[in-house]
Amino acid sequence: MTESISDGSASPPPFAALPGITVDWLRIGTATAVARWRCEETRRELSEERVQDWCAFDFISSGSYLLRDRRGSTFVDSTRVAFFNPRSPYQTAHPVGFHDSGVIFAIRDDVVAEMLEARATGGTLDPTRLFEMQDAAISSPTYLRQRQLADASAIGGPLDGLAWDEETLALADRVMDEAYRPARGPAPSTALARKRWRDVVEATKMHLASDIGGAHRLDSLARACGQSPYHLCRVFRIATGNTIHKHLTQLRLRAALDRLGDSRHDLVSIALDVGFSSHSHFTFAFRREFGVPPSQALRDRRGLLR
Repeated sequence: MTESISDGSASPPPFAALPGITVDWLRIGTATAVARWRCEETRRELSEERVQDWCAFDFISSGSYLLRDRRGSTFVDSTRVAFFNPRSPYQTAHPVGFHDSGVIFAIRDDVVAEMLEARATGGTLDPTRLFEMQDAAISSPTYLRQRQLADASAIGGPLDGLAWDEETLALADRVMDEAYRPARGPAPSTALARKRWRDVVEATKMHLASDIGGAHRLDSLARACGQSPYHLCRVFRIATGNTIHKHLTQLRLRAALDRLGDSRHDLVSIALDVGFSSHSHFTFAFRREFGVPPSQALRDRRGLLR
């Protein structure tokens, strides 16, 4: 479904055809657009460079990828939102698996500049440079909201044009608030120490993403990252704001959310597949994270898709 932009002309898809990626545009509004995407790459090494025309927030529905551009490299999984700048070349790679998929919200760069300007304090943000960060942690309520908006967009409702524009801009505001919140805990004082911390966190995230349903142990994770268990826990908590267990639980629950509504999976099989020991354990964790039990989320999604 395509809407009109403010000048009354038909809005083209904000992303040109991207090699190795299938993009399904769901809705294009005044200042934002939303699409589902799926990566068809089957190689681990970096892709060729890609460029797109709008600023964008990218949410992972399943899988993960490595993002590299002028800002550096970062590992993106479903606990993160990735930021793309317009006309800025980037590459992706798949160190732990293929066929990742997600939802992308494209936003006009003048709108993003205004959002950054509203958050600038003491001249620390330069809205003319758009996104300086590559990715950021995203809360479960915000993650759930983007899935709801994508599902609603896929069926052309229930939001009319004005409501949809407001809801997507409100989502963008939530993403920005979470991305630019003050850092937690003491940060390393040198560039070398910051890089070492980042390497430890990225290695841990990759290890967990490679097998979200596995029975992970702290001592094994620490050995894999070349750290002591204490240092790994401390660095991960300070750098991400989450414990390792909380991060793994979020990966599992967001993977489960992606499978809801798939007739091939019932709730028990979903719970066991993503690593929960029982249906009751899964239901408790899901309700605590998203505010509703999985059975209600499933009913809500089926009702919306009808």
